[in-house]
Amino acid sequence: MTMKNADIAQKIFDRYSHDFIQTMEVFRLTHLDAKGNIIDFENMYICPLSLRAYHKKDIHKLTIEHVPQNSLKGKPLVLTDKEYNNSDGYTKDKKIFNFFKYQNFKRGVEPIEAKFSVPDILEGKVSGKLVGRIDGEGAKIKIGLPERTVKLLESRGVFRNWDGLKMNFKINYTHQINKSALLKSAYLIAFSKIGYRLLFSKKGLKNATYGAIIHELQKIDIDEDFPFVFTNALKVDIPDDIGIIETEDIKLLAVKVRYRLTGQEYVYHAILPHPEDESLDSLVKFRDIYVKREIEITVKSINRDYLLK
Repeated sequence: MTMKNADIAQKIFDRYSHDFIQTMEVFRLTHLDAKGNIIDFENMYICPLSLRAYHKKDIHKLTIEHVPQNSLKGKPLVLTDKEYNNSDGYTKDKKIFNFFKYQNFKRGVEPIEAKFSVPDILEGKVSGKLVGRIDGEGAKIKIGLPERTVKLLESRGVFRNWDGLKMNFKINYTHQINKSALLKSAYLIAFSKIGYRLLFSKKGLKNATYGAIIHELQKIDIDEDFPFVFTNALKVDIPDDIGIIETEDIKLLAVKVRYRLTGQEYVYHAILPHPEDESLDSLVKFRDIYVKREIEITVKSINRDYLLK
């Protein structure tokens, strides 16, 4: 870890360590060790993904979590277990990055890597890039190949037989946004704004709401029946990327997640349980009516002191 990153990690550690102690005091919560003694959380940090506690001397076991991930221009918001960070980097982060790479390709912003084969003329596949865009009128694509590949194809007579030539290509892309990665970013943004009061109440950990979200995030993919609602077409303004949305009879938390890649910005709004909800019932109800009809929504600002009112 560089000196700059070490300073960032230290600041994040201290901020949330202090916030956790405050939260425990506000809700008059205590935690006991195996011997029944009250745990002193001074200089301790609780990972928001694993809920494991780390002493300041073990800060090297934590890593800075960019939200969204660093490759999509996220900000260094929290610290998480290296184990979780590394695992997600190979799964969720890779999938969602490929999704936005494909979105940029469809817009004609940047090329996408591809493998080409020419049946009956060229054995095996060669690497290259597709350049172009895909829209309602179809696909307009050009093939970009390295000079050495062009020479190989020329030597095999590919260009002499170009008219009527059959060429196959394969691209590695993700056509749907990875819901687990989006949920993770939305949850961590909400946590960074509210702190441990998002996760705890006077009854302890909110197992039925944010505890359930943490459980889902510990999987590679969230379950299809988990009531996660998100959209890239919510026409409301949410200052500071977080707010309370209200319908006629439902209150929920809305989080704006911004992804940036090669100068392009993609904005999604994720709907999470209201911090005071004791179940996912309101989220389920909202999901069921949201997909069926347009509903009137209002948005109210939220800050760290919201839950103390």
